[in-house]
Amino acid sequence: MINKSLIQRLGLTNAAILSNYVDKYRYWSNRIEDFNGWFFLTYEQQRQELNTSDYSLRLARKEFIDLGLLSTKRMGIPAKDYYQLNIENLINFIYSTPIQVSVDSGGQSPLDSEGLYNNTKPNNTKPLVSKDTYVPAEHIHDIISFWGSLPNTINHKDPKTKVYKQAYDIIERLLMGQPIAANKANEPTKRLLTFADKYSINPDLLTKAWKRNEIKSILKRLAKEYLPKESKSLPNVLWNVFGARGEFSAFLFVADKKQVDPVFKEWAEEFTKIIPTNDPIKKELWAKDFEIFVQDNPKLQQEIHSVLIWYTKHFNDKYVPSVDSAKEFTEEYHRIKKAMMRQQSPDDKKPNTIGHRDKNKDGSYRQFKEFDDEI
Repeated sequence: MINKSLIQRLGLTNAAILSNYVDKYRYWSNRIEDFNGWFFLTYEQQRQELNTSDYSLRLARKEFIDLGLLSTKRMGIPAKDYYQLNIENLINFIYSTPIQVSVDSGGQSPLDSEGLYNNTKPNNTKPLVSKDTYVPAEHIHDIISFWGSLPNTINHKDPKTKVYKQAYDIIERLLMGQPIAANKANEPTKRLLTFADKYSINPDLLTKAWKRNEIKSILKRLAKEYLPKESKSLPNVLWNVFGARGEFSAFLFVADKKQVDPVFKEWAEEFTKIIPTNDPIKKELWAKDFEIFVQDNPKLQQEIHSVLIWYTKHFNDKYVPSVDSAKEFTEEYHRIKKAMMRQQSPDDKKPNTIGHRDKNKDGSYRQFKEFDDEI
């Protein structure tokens, strides 16, 4: 609803525009822990929400600044128009108390906001922020700097670099509860949804408004427990679409995974005898797959472990199924168990349809197709 006093003082259109600013102020103040009063709002958003023109928006914004109700400035990477309401002046304005308006509001004149107004502007105006100047928000820059202080990480110092801008954009999205990869409707992209489904990520995390300390805590855990020795950039762990895993967010993966039982982490270490790796995230995935398999078969935990130990010693034997992950091991478990029982009882007839691998002369392995024994 629009305040009647605002309609009387500003007219219906400007009152609606100002009320929209107030709504956005309330929205962000309830979602961002370190909210300092500044919020960004594009002209496209306002046109859609209010069904008004850019010209009306420019005139309204200029009037609000002249009345001391609003301050504006461009900041962020890439630069966006941010707004800050003067709540005290706004309350006084609604109740018709005279307002003392300072000539220097501490913000930026709308005439100096490049890209939003006509090219003509008064000769005595000087933009506070030039086209090529980037002003990172302090709370986002703090997170990026924190990442650079952690072990095995790359310190992104220059706000003008592409990698800094990528990190900045994703962190800004995390803080505002927007997907780290979004389509034009600001909804998760198909790639992000595919990743979440593949790794069983809680869908609520895709649009969660994270707090600064939460992001730092996850990044700290990620750097300590999951990063290999080579240094990683922040965008790479936030959202990487070019890695060996395909679309993957180490940040969301770590944020979603509760502590895996140490028993299954030991199983994952055993599994490295089959598939050698130093990748801690891959080991975590293996441990989780083992844990889920045992949860589905709680009475078989000891048996499953015995089969796993046997498999680490015999995975290259003939007639033994080959697997490339812990998930495949769980899927092939019954066939692997049969292979183990057959070896332990050599007089038994070999079961049919068992795949196996054998060595070439150069030491590599070749994969034989499955076959049927005559019975």
